[in-house]
Amino acid sequence: MIHNQSNDENEQSKTELKLQRKYFSRKSLQLNKYTLHKQFIKRIEARNCNYELAIKNFTVDKKEVEMTSLIKLLHIIGSSRYIKALSIQFPQMLKYFWGPSKKTTFSRHFHELNKALKNISSCLQDLTLDFSRCLGVHNFGLIILGQCLKKLTHLKYLTLDLSKCNNFTASELHRVFQALKKLPLIEKLTLYFNEFAQFNNTAICHLRNCLKKIVSLKSLVLIASGCDHIDDQGLVALGQGLEKLKDLQSLELHFKGYNKISEKGYQYLSETLKNLPSLQSLTLHFSRTTDVGFYYLCEAVKSLRILRSLNLDLQEYVLIRILNCSFYFSQYQRCTKNFSDQGLFQLSEVLSALHLLQGLKLRFLWCPLLSDEGLERLSESLEKLVSLKSLSLSFGNCNLSNIGVKKLSQHMKMLNHLRDLTLEFPICSKISDQGLADIGECLKSFSSLQNISFWFSNSQIMTDHGLGQIFQGFKNLNSIKRLELQIQGCSKITNKSLNAISEDWKNASSLKRLCLSFDRCNGIDAEGVCNFTDSLQKFSSLEEIKFSFLGFNGLLKKIPESESKKLQDYFPNCEISITAW
Repeated sequence: MIHNQSNDENEQSKTELKLQRKYFSRKSLQLNKYTLHKQFIKRIEARNCNYELAIKNFTVDKKEVEMTSLIKLLHIIGSSRYIKALSIQFPQMLKYFWGPSKKTTFSRHFHELNKALKNISSCLQDLTLDFSRCLGVHNFGLIILGQCLKKLTHLKYLTLDLSKCNNFTASELHRVFQALKKLPLIEKLTLYFNEFAQFNNTAICHLRNCLKKIVSLKSLVLIASGCDHIDDQGLVALGQGLEKLKDLQSLELHFKGYNKISEKGYQYLSETLKNLPSLQSLTLHFSRTTDVGFYYLCEAVKSLRILRSLNLDLQEYVLIRILNCSFYFSQYQRCTKNFSDQGLFQLSEVLSALHLLQGLKLRFLWCPLLSDEGLERLSESLEKLVSLKSLSLSFGNCNLSNIGVKKLSQHMKMLNHLRDLTLEFPICSKISDQGLADIGECLKSFSSLQNISFWFSNSQIMTDHGLGQIFQGFKNLNSIKRLELQIQGCSKITNKSLNAISEDWKNASSLKRLCLSFDRCNGIDAEGVCNFTDSLQKFSSLEEIKFSFLGFNGLLKKIPESESKKLQDYFPNCEISITAW
């Protein structure tokens, strides 16, 4: 017995020492169900330090023992008085516990959460609660959640995700918004309501009343894509709340989907934005926007003289489906048929006045009325943005050709401070090798680019020669850290393009991340992939490698498993992923 007790103590000491070496060297901790150690939490308390605690990837199944583990974890959190930031991702599988016989079990989670947050309320400043897809969340759960939030008087940053939680009404959501009024120090509020059927005009009215009381707010993120019951009255109510936030510096609104927002809604939103003098960052994601609606948004942006970051996205809401008899994912998106070059004309006038702008992201996917004329006018305004450091332009299924790409390349050369560049032209079938050559020539004028991302797809006139011209432009990029290249559905792309990456790009000592996608490029075979992986040894600084070769060319059967192991031998500390179907 004595011998066994001694062995147990030794094992316990080894476990504690292992935990100490693994976690105590950092203040940001991530726990899952495999690190539920009371001793570990007690050691955190003994160190008398502020810790950031993240509980993510905590999945459960139908076993009650897993549910008990989550309740135990919440109890342990409440026993630690030094947690400064807390992030909890509740298990999606809670939907299996929905029903009269399981309500009590799930309510214990909210009661334990209430106790935990009460005990750490004096030090907690950053809280993230992710209930997305948790179908077990119901009305009395929100009541308890509201009680939890009221006690967090020192909270500065709050993220709440209720996406696809459709088991409660907008009136119950009012209890949560009522609790937010009690947070006097809140600076950043992030709310996710994606595909939440009950987030409608009534819910936005409750949010409006909340925003009027938290005047200390500096950043607001509201993501409500797929909420189809929002119309102009919803935007009016939201605007009434926003206009009280005179210190707001960052605003992000997502209203993609089949909502009923019309030009009048955009007009009122525009008037609201003009009354936010401190706004420095603006992100607007809307669907089904017309030239008139976009005109109102441009007028608002034009008045924001200190704006430093602008992100406008008119992409339609994405529906993911699986094609029959294949495992190939496809995106179907409705065209934004009412948006034309006139919208880009208006935007170009606005950009010319934003001399302090440092980040610009424009996304016009599936806008078939956009042509070279609109892109040329937009390009002319870019050269006036002398402070621009990050540029992202996306034109999908637009009526663009080499003419527009050439004008864009010529004007981008004036952006001497550019660090991040993203160009996307999916399903722009008129862009050929000449357009790629112009982009490659433009890249030669940049010596300080750090992040590059390109996307071309469904072109039957784009060949290896055009991609080679782009790779030629990489020669002077000595500071590049990330390269993402997506070439999809281009039948004339072969192994030569893979060889050109390693042959033409000599200076890649700083490259950290390499992501290449050649989906449905049937000219690439297994031999080309194997030769390319062999040539990657010179990229010695790589920390992440992702390759994708999805399609119908049988690569999955032909690429030996040893290729992945070979790369792992070349880069032992690198995250490697090779996908082929």
